[in-house]
Amino acid sequence: MQRKDALFPLSRQTPAIRVAGAMLIFLTVSLILTILLYAAGSFLFPGWSDARTMMESGEIKNVTPAILRYLQAGQEFALFIVPSLLISYAMQLDFSSEMGLKKCPSLASLTLVVVLVLLVIVLNTYIAWLNSKMTLPQRWSNIEEWMKAKELIAQQYTILLTSKTSSPSLYTNIIIVALLPAIGEEFFFRGVLQKLFGGFFKNGNAAVWIAAIIFSTIHFQFFGFLPRLLLGLIFGYLFLWSGSIWLPVAAHFLNNLIPVVTAWFVGWNEGTNITEHFVNTNPMSVIFSALIVIAVLILLKHELKTVKQSE
Repeated sequence: MQRKDALFPLSRQTPAIRVAGAMLIFLTVSLILTILLYAAGSFLFPGWSDARTMMESGEIKNVTPAILRYLQAGQEFALFIVPSLLISYAMQLDFSSEMGLKKCPSLASLTLVVVLVLLVIVLNTYIAWLNSKMTLPQRWSNIEEWMKAKELIAQQYTILLTSKTSSPSLYTNIIIVALLPAIGEEFFFRGVLQKLFGGFFKNGNAAVWIAAIIFSTIHFQFFGFLPRLLLGLIFGYLFLWSGSIWLPVAAHFLNNLIPVVTAWFVGWNEGTNITEHFVNTNPMSVIFSALIVIAVLILLKHELKTVKQSE
């Protein structure tokens, strides 16, 4: 029998205490695991110290790709996957209830998600092109230069991670660049933050938007803020409508998988150029994509509502 004054499960507490408790768990666990990650890295890689210096100075292209892959995988566990699972456990005293880990999406909903992601790529390519034209007022030129520097570092990081010559196999890229980020980011931004904001504001739509804005902002790629915001909204509504974290994970994974596979065969920049060329030479494809995306989202909402009612 549980004591009435017990802190756990956090789901019994007020929304403010739930948020404070979850953030305390996140900060503590992520800090400990990050320290262990970097300590282990110093033993595993002889050039670890030099690599850290180069990363801090923005010289990503000179860092050993193996170190980047180690950090990419390790940070997903340290910052997102493990803290999210522990927060989920603290909420309900089990790992599965809070994020709907035991709820498997239907074949129909997964099929619609595949169609949705394929069409969103076209729409988001155009939105990304518009976002890349962003200019700030002259008095904010220093901020704009900082944003451009962050964008360049992120681009170099991605190119190195997905390069055919620097990776042992395509499967390694799929796991490290596509699968782990999809699981980690959806666990944290949708499974943890969106749920917390939903309880705090008593409004599912507000929770979706706030989590999506944080999701896009925290990447520090402001010339890609809008397309990432759109993705965050789509992933958020998939979680809100389904109650299963696996549907947004599937959508996120597919969205990552397509450019990763393309980059393996033709290179990251070339793959991006091919997509941009298609969109720029077929402007009607953007309108068509937007209309079908809306239609598929309506169908998904109806399908997921029907599934929920039958449970």
